[in-house]
Amino acid sequence: MADGASLPVLCLVAAIVISLALYLRLFAGRVEEMSSPDGNKIAGYRIYDFFPATDAAQSAVQRRTKLTPFRHTVLAGATYGADITIA
Repeated sequence: MADGASLPVLCLVAAIVISLALYLRLFAGRVEEMSSPDGNKIAGYRIYDFFPATDAAQSAVQRRTKLTPFRHTVLAGATYGADITIA
């Protein structure tokens, strides 16, 4: 009987972990975005700066369409203090 009672708790913990991972994937970091002239394509430069002080901030150039929050990473790496702009 103990196994049957722990199944809902396990499902709840799994749902929380998946929700947190999805939130961090979609909305984490600072972003600078620029859209195409027709407004359908959006390019963004995202900085993930929630790492410890001894690590460099991770940055990524990503693109997506206007109606979806899911992005495709074009270029990613550590910045080590560099500044990247989208033009």
